Amino acid sequence: MGTDFPVRFGKYALLEKIATGGMAELYRAMIVGHRGFEKLVAIKRILPHLTDQPELVNAFIDEAKLAALLQHPNIVQIYDFGCIEGAYFLAMEHLFGRDLHSILAESCEKGMPFGLEHGLYVVSKICEGMDYAHKLRDLQSNPLHLIHRDINPANVLVTYDGEVKIVDFGIAKAAGKTTKTREGLIKGKVAYMSPEQASGKPIDHRSDLFSTGVILYEILTGKAMFQGEDLEVLIAVQEARFEPPEKIKPDLPPKVCEVLHRALCKDPDLRYQSGAGMLADLEECVHASAFRLTIRTMAQYMKALFHQEIEKEEKSIARISQLYPSVAESADTRSPKSVFEKTRLLRNYLSEKMPMRRLRWYGVTFLFFLSLLLIVSRTGSSLLDFGQSSVPQVQAHFPGSAHDLSRIQGVDRTTSDKIDSAKAALEKEQVDEAVALLEELISTSPDLAPRISVLYSQALTAQALRASSKNPEKVEPLLLKALQMDPNNVRARFELGSLYLARHDYSKAIETYRNVIERDPQFHRAMFNLAYAYALKKEYNKAEQMYHRVIKLSPPYVDEALFNLAIVQAKQGKTDQSIASIEKALIMNPHNKDAKNYLQKLRERKRT
Repeated sequence: MGTDFPVRFGKYALLEKIATGGMAELYRAMIVGHRGFEKLVAIKRILPHLTDQPELVNAFIDEAKLAALLQHPNIVQIYDFGCIEGAYFLAMEHLFGRDLHSILAESCEKGMPFGLEHGLYVVSKICEGMDYAHKLRDLQSNPLHLIHRDINPANVLVTYDGEVKIVDFGIAKAAGKTTKTREGLIKGKVAYMSPEQASGKPIDHRSDLFSTGVILYEILTGKAMFQGEDLEVLIAVQEARFEPPEKIKPDLPPKVCEVLHRALCKDPDLRYQSGAGMLADLEECVHASAFRLTIRTMAQYMKALFHQEIEKEEKSIARISQLYPSVAESADTRSPKSVFEKTRLLRNYLSEKMPMRRLRWYGVTFLFFLSLLLIVSRTGSSLLDFGQSSVPQVQAHFPGSAHDLSRIQGVDRTTSDKIDSAKAALEKEQVDEAVALLEELISTSPDLAPRISVLYSQALTAQALRASSKNPEKVEPLLLKALQMDPNNVRARFELGSLYLARHDYSKAIETYRNVIERDPQFHRAMFNLAYAYALKKEYNKAEQMYHRVIKLSPPYVDEALFNLAIVQAKQGKTDQSIASIEKALIMNPHNKDAKNYLQKLRERKRT
């Protein structure tokens, strides 16, 4: 995905990238629905190059299944889960705030101590959320025995309104999950692990409570609980060896120190046995200290600490609102402006200049002219590529790195480094360099080819798309080679179909797009193009069926699909159905003048 926003992603508009992790990327996004409905959300999407790894995909699906069951005010809310064009994603509530790590750093920098009061408030809310999660049951009332496994300040978010939310159950473990975690495999941030987790031993929910204690320790002392080099930290965590909090902060209330020592016991049996137990003791600390822990006091602190940032975010959201007005007011919120301008010009020409008897045929073929305009554009974008970058971006952490050879086993260090270099080159969009490195590996070690075939196929696809504007004769051979290396490369197959479409080779285009849809039944752009190809071959019934499939998937350009469906139906003499389709298109986008004109002419035709 390129860096030009907004980018269409199903019914969502991706507005900007917030972060990229080892498994997924996070976007600020907007749901754009019927009659001007809009809602800011956060989209967590699995990295494109990981979609071919069943273990990681299953882990992401496990996260979605767990998230669907988590309904608590102190846990981030998940709204949606799905797969769009081969990319699995989660849509979650959009929260205006900062993670605890950023808050603590900002409080030090600005000389505004977080303090005991706020520390007790935040950790109390963590305990509430974790106690709920630990006791969670599935829909059949079976206990899930859920463990977060990565409680740390970066995964605790405090909103500007004072809410506390636990985020990222991405490596959570629950009994009965599809993806099983091997014993001895350490996941999470070591400095916030329990001793048993850092040792690779079996863990239960009490591990999360130790991690919660580490957070409270750092808030109250202002120091990391475990310090030193990586190996030193690991050993210290395994032994639960740390400086007592009362030595660092002698003025800490004794009851608070008692809570810390109990939460941080090396032996899980001596630790708190539930989040509710830890919460009860924290509430005693609050009562003894005469604090008034309220969401209002937390909000006041957050707004004082981040007043400049809040102002910037408010301006940013206002700018977004201006750039992407309501769907009910503008069709441009659903697809790139250039596509709609070209479509509008063509349809205006067809509607105003052509007689009705020719309008039906030209209305079907307008997509051909649109495709030509797109294919020769300077961006090199593929046909009807609604909102997607023409060059697939490959992120870091591709399987086969020196640290995670989950798919490429038994390679030497030199080979591993070259694979990493190829990944890094692709991430920087240095496509030719990546291809050269991979071809060198294959030429020197032919037995390695099957193991790096997915990466090589992606690099070839990116190279083909780069060549589309300057060396179009190279595009087809590169795409065919990419598919030879990885027949499941849906993007390469889609681009090949678009190439055939531009050449008017509709039979090949139809066959190719059908192969795309067989591999990804949610790939609505391939369906849209397939419908167009059927229409050009005058197979209007098949085109109509395919447009219906597109509409059922509710893509962001669904009104365009309805308009095209109406034209195809009119070609078959289905005037009533055509009128119904164009009326639906106008409900979706009441400001489409071309659709209004077309509807008027259809009604006139019916009357005569």
